[in-house]
Amino acid sequence: MDTLVKNEQQFAAHLLKTLIAHQKPNGEFGKHRRSNVVQAVRAFHAEERLIEKPQAFTTMIAIEQLSRLGGNKHHKEIEAALAWLHDQTSSGVFMSSAPITEPTDTFVSNQPVTEKTKSVRVFRHTAEALCSFARFEDLTYATISILNNLLLAQNPDGGWSNTELMPESKLLSTVFCAEAISYLNTNKLRVLFHQSERENKALELNQALERAVNWIVHKNREGLGFWYLPDVSEDNKYFYTGIVLGRITHLLIRYCPSLAQQAIDRLQRARQSGVWWKAGSPDLDGTARVAAALVKSSKQGLQVDHQVIAEAKERLMALCSEEDARIDPATIGYLLEVYCPDVSNSKRNTDCEYQVALSFAGEDRCYAAELAAALTDRGITVFYDSYEQATLWGKDLYQHLQTIYKEKSKFCVIFVSEAYSKKLWTKHELRQAQARAFLDSKEYILPIKLDCTEIPGLNETTGYVDLKENSIVEIAELIVKKLAE
Repeated sequence: MDTLVKNEQQFAAHLLKTLIAHQKPNGEFGKHRRSNVVQAVRAFHAEERLIEKPQAFTTMIAIEQLSRLGGNKHHKEIEAALAWLHDQTSSGVFMSSAPITEPTDTFVSNQPVTEKTKSVRVFRHTAEALCSFARFEDLTYATISILNNLLLAQNPDGGWSNTELMPESKLLSTVFCAEAISYLNTNKLRVLFHQSERENKALELNQALERAVNWIVHKNREGLGFWYLPDVSEDNKYFYTGIVLGRITHLLIRYCPSLAQQAIDRLQRARQSGVWWKAGSPDLDGTARVAAALVKSSKQGLQVDHQVIAEAKERLMALCSEEDARIDPATIGYLLEVYCPDVSNSKRNTDCEYQVALSFAGEDRCYAAELAAALTDRGITVFYDSYEQATLWGKDLYQHLQTIYKEKSKFCVIFVSEAYSKKLWTKHELRQAQARAFLDSKEYILPIKLDCTEIPGLNETTGYVDLKENSIVEIAELIVKKLAE
């Protein structure tokens, strides 16, 4: 085995072990127990004070990574973390039992801490908790209360904040609120709301999401790819851009794909010696977030220079190995995104460019988009046309799609519907998939039933999943298991 690869695998294993060590008995992943990643978990120096603050963000990141790297193996940690988030949001908002008394909590040393400041953090924590519930299908009727409270709290300009003291909190609060709302789309509305309410609620969510993304886009400095806060420090631009791009790449691709690509291009050009700097020195936290954002963006079809990621990985290991390296668990989560391949990738068919190709009618795009995002979040390489706009531009689509559905995918997921049965392109895609299934003499087509339409050529005895009985998240998990067989 290549020495560098072996070292990275050992490093990743230690990262995962260290992250788990940060979980408290109540399920929360606490930020206050920082550690040297290379050594065992270290306590603060005697002169440092422990400041207990609820860590919804750190807990959300930990849940994501533990689920991505083997949810069954880490189910106890995940369930405990979700239970803690439920307890904190039982009233419909994230409640902090610990007072915020340190100016450093605002990241603005010259600004006083006020009651308004506390409430801004509640918006962000509430959205972070909702992200965890929505992404992992942990939906209860309490989720309706959380969602409605966030919708009511949205500012007329599209952001979330009731004070201007903390511009970075408004940016991050809005990013996480937009991310949470984007996950509660049509399929999850079916779980949360009665049929008579769904249409109006879907419209309300889409309007709130569009306002939020417009606000985030307009906060991009110079409209050229960086998000930063000049009133605080321009040095933060890599850190914040990494967070924005890493959390809502799917939304930027949907609403403003050129800006998402510009952000990637500018980030890649801005690195120095393989890392991103802050205040004249390499920034470990910022580099971890940027590298993770590049990894995620690449999975979603944006153009990323993989040599940039390789250089960042090498330098990050060196930064973490320094004697005084002190890594908080949120950063460990981002590092895991960079170093740990997904469990589902371990048995990837190396002859296939994509693990899953999605075939659907335009009328059913909302379901395909949600499944594509859910699979991408789990590290699955997906052929979904919206992720491939640059690749498809100018190509002979008839020939190219024939190659994708017949040769370049391990499985083909089709969304069976009345609309699917009538479209010429879906018929072409299905024919190629059927030819592949015949050649392989094993299951290749994985149908998802949206209605009772029968598709000519699709054997009635073929096993399928029904979207009326299974959520998109549940279907994504089934696909992960299928890939691991």
